[in-house]
Amino acid sequence: MAIKRYLPKYQYDFDAQGEVTIRLPDEDLAGFNTSLLNIGRLNAPSVGTVVLAVMLDLEGFTKFVNPRDPQNRLALFICDFYEWLFERIRESLVGPIDLCAELPFFSKFLGDGVLLLWNADGTRLASGAKDSQVSGEENAQTMVCNVIACMLSILEDYEDFRQALSHKTGASVPERLRCGVAKGMVFSIGGGNDYVGPCINISARLEKFRTLPFACAADGINLKYFHPEYQSKLVRKKVDIRGINDAELIYLRQSDFDQMSPAERKEYRDPV
Repeated sequence: MAIKRYLPKYQYDFDAQGEVTIRLPDEDLAGFNTSLLNIGRLNAPSVGTVVLAVMLDLEGFTKFVNPRDPQNRLALFICDFYEWLFERIRESLVGPIDLCAELPFFSKFLGDGVLLLWNADGTRLASGAKDSQVSGEENAQTMVCNVIACMLSILEDYEDFRQALSHKTGASVPERLRCGVAKGMVFSIGGGNDYVGPCINISARLEKFRTLPFACAADGINLKYFHPEYQSKLVRKKVDIRGINDAELIYLRQSDFDQMSPAERKEYRDPV
């Protein structure tokens, strides 16, 4: 879908005192409408889908673009970062033979980050073998955990990318890549051109949760389906997420928890 821009032909009339009157042809005035949102028909039927919502954000992006005349290095950074990110997602989800998880079906540019949605509906993944001991939900859980492992790998690799790009641009690029993850139901807008749902809001909150570079809502995600390597990397804690839940269970990296001060750790309670 082509991006629509609003470029009306304004006319400016000045009186003897220099005050301006702005005029606009009727057809240009009518051109300011909901089609500029570029998400299709707003009255299209909404369809619910179970997804894994992943919100990625560049910490320090505002500082990066703050100096004068940032447009050249900004374009270079945006291009290099997103090409690197999508390439890393492809590489991380490729198993020994095939993909270890599906690729995201929806990607939304957010300027200093991106929203990615993966289909997590277990009914689509029911095994075709009648005597299979693996259910569709178990297949979905494994794929979801593989996607989360992919995000953890990308967060670890970002430092090398950051250093390489700092040399290329001659500037200090955003210090950290942060990630928030949540599973839940989303609903389509404009026939699938956009999506809304609580899990998207939760992933956005977790992406900026305190000082954590990574946080994942535990609801609907079972730690046992992670590869053993990642089971040892993650710890489950109960936290207060203002406006969401005062007893939300999340997964965070054990290494991030170990680096906290005793006072900070008190905010992360053990599950009952």
